[in-house]
Amino acid sequence: MQNHSYGIGVQNYYGINAGAFDVSVSQLPHLVHVFSSGNSGNLTNASGPYSGVTRFANITGNLKMAKNALVVGAIDSTGNIPLLSSRGPAYDGRIKPDLVAFAEDGTSGSAALVSGAALLLQQLYRQTNPAYANAELIRALLINSADDIGNTGPDYTAGFGNLNVYRALQTLQQKNYFNAALSSNAQTDFDLVIPANSKQVKITLVWNDTAAMPGSAKALINDLDMELIHPASAQSWLPWVLNPAAHADSLQQTAKRKKDTLNNVEQVTVDNPQGGNYIIRIRSNTLQTATQAFAVAYQVDTLESFTWLYPTGSDAVASGQQQYIRWSSFFPASAIGKLEFSKDGGTNWQIVNTSVFDE
Repeated sequence: MQNHSYGIGVQNYYGINAGAFDVSVSQLPHLVHVFSSGNSGNLTNASGPYSGVTRFANITGNLKMAKNALVVGAIDSTGNIPLLSSRGPAYDGRIKPDLVAFAEDGTSGSAALVSGAALLLQQLYRQTNPAYANAELIRALLINSADDIGNTGPDYTAGFGNLNVYRALQTLQQKNYFNAALSSNAQTDFDLVIPANSKQVKITLVWNDTAAMPGSAKALINDLDMELIHPASAQSWLPWVLNPAAHADSLQQTAKRKKDTLNNVEQVTVDNPQGGNYIIRIRSNTLQTATQAFAVAYQVDTLESFTWLYPTGSDAVASGQQQYIRWSSFFPASAIGKLEFSKDGGTNWQIVNTSVFDE
């Protein structure tokens, strides 16, 4: 694992540095690179395909245009993206940042948190496996478990969402992932059973792509495609894809379901899916290498489930200060909860709010 909490000027091209980092992951498949997106979110890029587009494509350094690394933006404690957090897309329209994480002093702290999360995942994986996980699996676990914020699906501000280490560790512990490889123009299927009382299914495909030539107009070399299929209803779902056109209004559009030809990360979500048997289908196009390895991570959220997150019994909470309390809930939006707390181990309870709504 390598943390890269640094940057240079805004650069929008696939350069020698980006290629070198992609090569390093090909040579050391367990190596996870984590970059800060940069603190230039208020700048207007002055070069490359997105020149002149205000407050987009201002990630700092061509090294962060690498395909096989995680690029991390910042988010504050109230769930807002700071203005200074650098935005995507990458120079060729790829989704960057990959995700966001909490920071008080810029995206360097965000990248450090994600680096720590990657190490925890490697530690947990190594406890039950003879070797460390390949980088594509760690990236898939972190991206798939991130909490979607802002527009539905990925966006060029927060990527695939806010870091959720708890969900990532759960996904790994429950073995909700697949590893495989494909040769050219081939496909493989994975079976997935979705319970009837599910709120959402989310599936993420990640692969480490071979390095492109410096100066390439498009970085992707080996293209894989993912599709979720429900045979009983003959329905299928493609990944979320953003509009990479070099206009601010286009870059702010909500993602649409379609074939992805830019990214080596693809994600499918389905809200309120029917219970039953599904197929996760991965296809390869013509490859520039003999085979292409990949990882798939997935999670299924259950309706009317609730998880308390913070504070827990082991957390030190300062008296006389405002505190944020956090939980995860998949109850209907119309559900109303009551929030209480106890200072004596549950003997007596004090009401905080009698009308708590799930947002």
